[in-house]
Amino acid sequence: NSVTITDAEKETLRGLQQAIKNPLEYVLETSGEYEFRLLDKASNVAYKNIKVDYINNNSIILASDITYDITQATNKDVIATINPYIINNEGEKITAEITNNNGQSTYTFTDNGEFTFEYKDVSDTDNVEIKQHKAKVDWIDRVAPTAEIKYSTKETTDKPVIATLINESETITILNNGSSKAYTFTENGEFTFEFEDKAGNRGTVTAKVDWIEKEPDNPNDGKVGDVNKDGKITATDLLLIKRHLVAGQRQEWILKGDKFIAGDINGDGDITATDLLLIKRLVLKQMLAQ
Repeated sequence: NSVTITDAEKETLRGLQQAIKNPLEYVLETSGEYEFRLLDKASNVAYKNIKVDYINNNSIILASDITYDITQATNKDVIATINPYIINNEGEKITAEITNNNGQSTYTFTDNGEFTFEYKDVSDTDNVEIKQHKAKVDWIDRVAPTAEIKYSTKETTDKPVIATLINESETITILNNGSSKAYTFTENGEFTFEFEDKAGNRGTVTAKVDWIEKEPDNPNDGKVGDVNKDGKITATDLLLIKRHLVAGQRQEWILKGDKFIAGDINGDGDITATDLLLIKRLVLKQMLAQ
């Protein structure tokens, strides 16, 4: 038995079709434009923009789609490609012609922006039905990411110092340091964080610590700090280091040999104000221990 479907029922069926449509299918009942956006499990996005124009009482369909070679954040050029196609009411394909862009079907975006392709039926010598389709790119990013460094302390210490990346300009991935944003200094030095944004731009920032001052593990070993070799560190040793620092031409005040080694508290090969500060601490420590 035949069934007659009214125009109102047809519209209802069309609405239902669109509501339960295949995500890879979209019906354009009239002239219009639609953009497919597909996301895979790796969060890659694919774009395809479709534009359709029904001409001369639907006797000819001028349509085109635009695709892009890169569809996610990038620091590279992006190429947009248009594919125009014209179909008559008998389902026959008619040759299409691009009328701008030197007749080329591709356009290279070196920066974010828009470009409008124009195309027509090749037999349309009077350019009556030239159609336009706009390509748009807004995911080119060539700016390197930045970040700042926060230290667990900036006061003189004999403890480890932790440098942590903060205030990133955008979402970044750490490329070194085991992907960690924190680096622990156990002694003075430098460390350079290397990182990358989603577009592939790379940035760096260097942490530097020079305020870690460690006391000798065993100040009473008869060597470090015991300048006069009496088996302990006292104000006398402190005085001998002070004299060394201000000796000038007084050769008898200059520490040499084992005495120099004992006076070089931090072991950097020289006796400086830092060694004077360290021996003061050692003297105080020994006095408190008594």
